[in-house]
Amino acid sequence: MTHVLRGLVRVPFFTGLVIVTLAEAGGAQTFAALRMQREIATTPVIFLTAKTIVAEIQGMKDLGAAGVLIKPFDPRTLAADVLALLT
Repeated sequence: MTHVLRGLVRVPFFTGLVIVTLAEAGGAQTFAALRMQREIATTPVIFLTAKTIVAEIQGMKDLGAAGVLIKPFDPRTLAADVLALLT
């Protein structure tokens, strides 16, 4: 994951979408790693998850995520959904 984080700090981006069940690290671990990178520490992060238990979703928000999108999401409305979470 370190090589991915190094690449992220070189490319400016508006927000990050983190998949909760990543192969190398979970969403919470990835979120923590992003927050440790000075250049992107304040970039809004939105979790993508299939989890629908309210406590789990609240846990993601409590980490400091800008929001949570539940899969399956509609790719036609994804941009609008992300914008709605950020405004």
